[in-house]
Amino acid sequence: MKFISIKLESKSMSEITARIDLVKQIDTFSECVEEAIRIGSKILKKTGITLTEGKLAGKLDIDGGHWSRMMAGNAHFPPDKIAEMCKILRNDLVLEWLAYRQGYELRVIPKTLEEKLIEKERVIEEQARKIQNYEECFAKLGAKIKE
Repeated sequence: MKFISIKLESKSMSEITARIDLVKQIDTFSECVEEAIRIGSKILKKTGITLTEGKLAGKLDIDGGHWSRMMAGNAHFPPDKIAEMCKILRNDLVLEWLAYRQGYELRVIPKTLEEKLIEKERVIEEQARKIQNYEECFAKLGAKIKE
């Protein structure tokens, strides 16, 4: 089954609506996992990482045969692996689907969002320091070359 393509990493109102529409289209857990993998693969590909179902099963420490049975609907997905899978795939589609099926929706806890922003700011500051160091080195190197 082919689903609409959306960006799951941002949270604009139109994208939230699109995500809800996507979740409404998914009938089974295995379809949801397949779509989460498809979306996660696109996200990871941007960072140069290729992810297959086999690699995901390995990262989750799930036997390949058991994975095949799960995706065919003949075995259960270990509930304690759902959060880890979402983290690896860098999207929460499975959690959103489960919540929606029970009449709920998910939202980011403000504290968690603040922590993510603080971490991003720390990374940006670190990168700025590195750039400044490189610029200083290049300036010194340029001055030595001119001499």
